[in-house]
Parts: sequence; structure tokens; C-alpha cells
Amino acid sequence: FVAMKYVKVILNIWTAEPSQFAQEYPHAEVCLSLDKGPWTCWEIFEMKIAPMFTELEAGNHTLEAVVTDDARSTIRRDTWSGMRHFVVLPESEDDASTNTK
Repeated sequence: FVAMKYVKVILNIWTAEPSQFAQEYPHAEVCLSLDKGPWTCWEIFEMKIAPMFTELEAGNHTLEAVVTDDARSTIRRDTWSGMRHFVVLPESEDDASTNTK
């Protein structure tokens, strides 16, 4: 997909037994890695707004997501989203002039 300087991440975590997952993993976190950087994590059941990455450089980017165990100490690679690719377009001259007014 194509983004402009920021990307809001919409997460869809699927499990066959949602209520059982919530009981067994009440403090599990979803963790995101932008461009193979450090993992940034949010508690799944406490998340009020979608995670967002801002001030992105123009060019190609990658994003990965995983879920932690309930102790929040181990990233569960079996929950890996796969590598997602997206492009941030450079600001056009029209956009730059609009942003400076």
C-alpha cells in the first residue's frame, strides 16, 4: 500500500476461541516492528486507539506484527504476521507549499 508520512496500523487478531484467548492471555501484547527496528508493544485488551508510526521517510518500508505470551516476556513467532511492504511517497511541491502556510 502507499502511505503519506504516517501509517496507522489496523490490527485483526483472529482466534478460534476468542473468550478462551482473553481468559488465558489477559495481558498479551501485540508488537510491531517497522523496518526491522525494535519491537514496540501495546496490550491487546487495553488498546484504545490504533498504533501509528509518524514522520516516515519517503521510500520503501516493512512492517511485522507478533503477539506476546501472557507474561509479556516472549514474542510468539507462531503469531507472526509475515512481512508487510508499503511505500511512502515523497511530498510534492504542492503539498510542501500547503504545509508551510
